[in-house]
Amino acid sequence: VLPKNSFAKDYYFPKVSGTYNINADGSVDVVEMRTYNFDGSFSYAYIDIPLVIKRKGYSYNSRVTNFLVTENGNPLKITEQTRGDYFHARWIYAAFNDQRTFTFSYKLTNALGGGANFDEFYWQVIGDKWDKQTTNADFVVTFPKTISKNQVYAFAHGPTNGNFDFISDNSVRFTVSDIPSK
Repeated sequence: VLPKNSFAKDYYFPKVSGTYNINADGSVDVVEMRTYNFDGSFSYAYIDIPLVIKRKGYSYNSRVTNFLVTENGNPLKITEQTRGDYFHARWIYAAFNDQRTFTFSYKLTNALGGGANFDEFYWQVIGDKWDKQTTNADFVVTFPKTISKNQVYAFAHGPTNGNFDFISDNSVRFTVSDIPSK
């Protein structure tokens, strides 16, 4: 009896970072960098971006436009479609036991919700559907104008080792490490 060869493959995210620039019209210019650590052979990846945001008291439907995936500044071929409440994009590459960083850029329209006296950008950067762990994450949200710090409420859900702080009069940085899957 000969043993059967097993070619297991896996990946995780050593680093995920991004910038979210909120515009005066309620749209958000997004640039995200996801570093993948591949163990084995991989040929494609995908991203699902939620379009329907539901919060206590309101919900809104966003839209993704101008979606682009690059690696080292070079655009990659993508296919994209809306699948129910998600924007789905897939890109093709070849990786074997590599670490690769892909950059996503897009505009998110109708991205704010809220009430009569406030606007809210409620966004799960690393959502509960991520199947893989993330070692380090760093995100910056920039408001369209200077807002007094006592008029901004910033919060994050996730591991208790996460932090956030104002890095300017109109930007908040969120950092966290050791984020498990899901």
